[in-house]
Amino acid sequence: MDICIVADDLTGANDSGVQCARYGYRPSVAVNASDTNAFVHKEALIIDTDSREMTLSSAYRTVKGAVRPLAESPPKLMYKKIDSTMRGNIGTELDALYEAFSPDFILVNPAYPENGRRVLNGDLYVNGKSLTETGISTLPNQSVISSAVIDLLQAQSSNKAYHLTEGELSSVELPALLKRLKTEGVVYLSFDGETEKQMVNQSRALAAAGYDLIWAGSAGIMKFLPEIYRLSGSESSAGKADRLHECESVLVVAGSRSDITQKQKAHLEADYPGWTVPPEIFLNPGWQSNPSIQEVLQAVSEHSHPVMLISTDTTPEAVENVKNKAEEINMPMVEATKTIAEGLGKLTRLVFDINTFDAVVMTGGDVAKAVCLSLESTEFELIQEFEPGIPLGRLHGYYHPLAITKAGAFGTEKTFVHAIEMLRGEILT
Repeated sequence: MDICIVADDLTGANDSGVQCARYGYRPSVAVNASDTNAFVHKEALIIDTDSREMTLSSAYRTVKGAVRPLAESPPKLMYKKIDSTMRGNIGTELDALYEAFSPDFILVNPAYPENGRRVLNGDLYVNGKSLTETGISTLPNQSVISSAVIDLLQAQSSNKAYHLTEGELSSVELPALLKRLKTEGVVYLSFDGETEKQMVNQSRALAAAGYDLIWAGSAGIMKFLPEIYRLSGSESSAGKADRLHECESVLVVAGSRSDITQKQKAHLEADYPGWTVPPEIFLNPGWQSNPSIQEVLQAVSEHSHPVMLISTDTTPEAVENVKNKAEEINMPMVEATKTIAEGLGKLTRLVFDINTFDAVVMTGGDVAKAVCLSLESTEFELIQEFEPGIPLGRLHGYYHPLAITKAGAFGTEKTFVHAIEMLRGEILT
């Protein structure tokens, strides 16, 4: 195996894994982390551990168990995909990889300049604001303790961390510094990522230093690591083209509350029909009989809408309704959010059982995972990048639609419309 990527949610697995496709790989995402054994023959494997919302101990066990089949013959490039805003159990999951593979260092850089994520002087910035100013929470019900990458790592790990400055990375003294840090027991090294060029140059310097490394970052840094490691897969461009075909029907499933997703929905609904479902209904047993659900299924059964958008209501009133319902049934909000995502996934299965769409577009990691599980998908075969950080691939399992997954805040307001046009062959290349 040349490349293995471990991600804590499906959209992250896909947007990082698809970067391998530009180097001639045919990357496969193992949708279930417990099925890793079935994929060890792949040139490029991406494992979705679905561990972002787990407890620290569960996340550690899940990651360590997922990579156990690879321990005897490690990949040439091991990469831990982390959220570009440092959400999740990053420190403890990196600890699991450190215990499994015993590298000299784990290099950590969540920067993704194309999508407004930058690391400057060790601090993470999101669209020009330091992480602490964004209101983004790195874990449910917890405020951000710092914008410094190494602080966020050490909040979950007892391993030592050190930030390498740009001056240190460009210095002839870098080998001596790395040797000293290794002797001092430093495990995690962070470095800046203000521009892609800077990230490439610094990554080259670190890769050339002669140490056994594991890398951790967003999809941004994964774009150029195969080139740095001189890795390439066996698939031709013609083979990639053979896996694409024009679609007559496309289903869009949007469960993210991000402002970007709301703009994308509005832009799509200017040309295509959309159905908005009250999210709190998924917290009730027997939600399938709700009038809003029946309205969706009736529209599907008419086979008159080649493009459909199904989404949850994200207005403040809808959010308040979810909170009230969750409180009424004594359900924590984290569990309620997951239950709603699972409901959207099950609704997608009901739709496919009536009318099998040629393609599905999913936004939000929890929603994408729920859809894949409901469709009984075991593998997400990645084909190419549709837009920066937004992959196109094909699901394998009970159904085999082309599929696009998108993190909630990724893309432009026209992303959904562009996806429809591309999938239906209007701008297919």
